[in-house]
Amino acid sequence: MGELIPTSMRVAILGANGQVGAELCLYLKVMGFCEPVAVTRSSNSNFFLSRAGIDCRSGDLASPQVAAKLLNDCDLIFDLALPNGRNLSETKRMLRARSTSIFSVARPSKGFVLASTTSVYRYSAELPFFRTYRSMKLFAERLSQSLGARHQVPVYVFRLGQVHGALQSCSDSLRRGILTNTGAIHVPGQPSNAIFVVEIAEAIRAVLFEQVTPDTYTVISQPARSFIELIESYADELGVSPPIIVEDVKTATPIQQGLSAVCGWVKQGLSGLVGHYKELLSAIVSAFSEELDQKLRFARTRSIAASAMSAYLDSLPYRPFDALNEIPGTRFPIASDSRMAVGKYQRDVEDLIRRLT
Repeated sequence: MGELIPTSMRVAILGANGQVGAELCLYLKVMGFCEPVAVTRSSNSNFFLSRAGIDCRSGDLASPQVAAKLLNDCDLIFDLALPNGRNLSETKRMLRARSTSIFSVARPSKGFVLASTTSVYRYSAELPFFRTYRSMKLFAERLSQSLGARHQVPVYVFRLGQVHGALQSCSDSLRRGILTNTGAIHVPGQPSNAIFVVEIAEAIRAVLFEQVTPDTYTVISQPARSFIELIESYADELGVSPPIIVEDVKTATPIQQGLSAVCGWVKQGLSGLVGHYKELLSAIVSAFSEELDQKLRFARTRSIAASAMSAYLDSLPYRPFDALNEIPGTRFPIASDSRMAVGKYQRDVEDLIRRLT
């Protein structure tokens, strides 16, 4: 079923009750190069993985005593968990307490891997610079690297792309969209930021066997899958052949992204001011010229109507992906072509999931 690699190395997967964590544990079990240890806050979320014969442990890692008990025999810690506070400040406090506790007691010989995200980059022109999730992940990156340096624990940061796999919601959404869509599927004509769970497992193997050095990595498929390739692979799996329209995309350089963002801020700021004080501005303008006031009112109404129409027209074609700017960062050197890796282990994992559900 898995590879016959004799090993006693244990890999703790923090946040193993999530989509990525659960599937990652299954792949590590099937691939056989280490023993996965599923770590969750509550034992109630361990049932699925325990049935798969995976070592499941639970407890509050913010307690150093609990963290030591759960993690001290693990050679590598892979952290997918992110506390969920009522606001950003509380979430940061919770994360700091938990991370400080882990690093104060755990000494994983192979290091600590923080699962971050490529959304820390502004790779889509539609994204604002400040986003809570992005801010939280960047904070977690800096905190882990600081604590790792203090306690002499090697720290790897994996900035994961859009994660696909048997248990992943984006994969389910794509399958549903392909099956229910009646028209053509529109995709950007460029490489995607996709990463499959099996590739994350391969990256863990590279860390365990010290094939890479501690650093911050952009972790996406190597070679990168195009968006059309993603759609075609899911369509083949479903036994359908939808028409696909590949749209031209112009990527922006970091300088162009910055200028675009500044222009967006100015535009949004002016638009917000005008919207907030539109009655006052209208009164001032009409005091000088009723004709100009009417023209401005008409122009604003026309702009609102045009925006509504544009949003409606944009919603008609099925576009499962946003166009991306070039994704920066040091690419993780995944050794094998992910297309081969997916085929090699996917059937075993899918069979295991079917037996468990």
